[in-house]
Amino acid sequence: MNSCVLEFYKKAKTANDSGFYDLIFVENSELSYEEVLNLCPSLPRGWFELTKLDKALRIEFARDFCLSTLPYVPKNYPLLSDFFSKMDDIGVVLIKKNQNSLFECELVYSMQSNLSFFRGSPPCSEEMIDLVNRELNECLPKDFLAFLKIHNGFSKNYDSGIIKAECLKEFAQEFQGLIINNSKIIKCGKKQIDPSSLIPFYQSYSKGDFQCFYLDWFSQNDIGNVYYSSGDLAISDFNLNISSIETLAFPSFLEWLIFYIEEVEL
Repeated sequence: MNSCVLEFYKKAKTANDSGFYDLIFVENSELSYEEVLNLCPSLPRGWFELTKLDKALRIEFARDFCLSTLPYVPKNYPLLSDFFSKMDDIGVVLIKKNQNSLFECELVYSMQSNLSFFRGSPPCSEEMIDLVNRELNECLPKDFLAFLKIHNGFSKNYDSGIIKAECLKEFAQEFQGLIINNSKIIKCGKKQIDPSSLIPFYQSYSKGDFQCFYLDWFSQNDIGNVYYSSGDLAISDFNLNISSIETLAFPSFLEWLIFYIEEVEL
């Protein structure tokens, strides 16, 4: 694991306010699957088996699973492959947040550059994915639903990251209610938009800024997504004839994800 990963968990464990009570790097332990499962019932069997492989095979297996699970889009396939080619390790970390809680688990992606790391929570079950999509009137994009089979919650470095599926409805209700109840007006360019057309799926560093599925933007046979700025009370303008990287308006979840996993300096 690169030094960014080790520093993150070291700080988290020693912090007084939001730290972890205990940590276990599974690949460095001699615990059996049954022993680990007693500590962390949410641990996928495949993740445990991954820790028994050498680094190169861990990365290869994770890459192949990701590429086979997400929808195949020719222009995106090599970009996703490139993400895995820049890794130096993948590992499983068990996290105990307080003395009386069970451990939770994360799959950690460590990058060769020592600039970035990524943390993903265990995937959703098919039943959970169907339930969440029904709760949101079956409007969630297909590529996002596919991603939930890989990770239900995903973040880069110290970011808040992608919101867990079971929290999406509550986030949307609170987000929309805050805007409506405070009589705020959100604009896209000069056009006023309906806040109920926005479903936040990513939160930026625990702030009031979100990447949202925008139900009034149907692009590439699915729902596009835009960046909501709480300071500007505006979403990114997808009508501008400039790149998605400049506008932060993406025609698909997968295109946003590829943008998100690009490495940036801490």
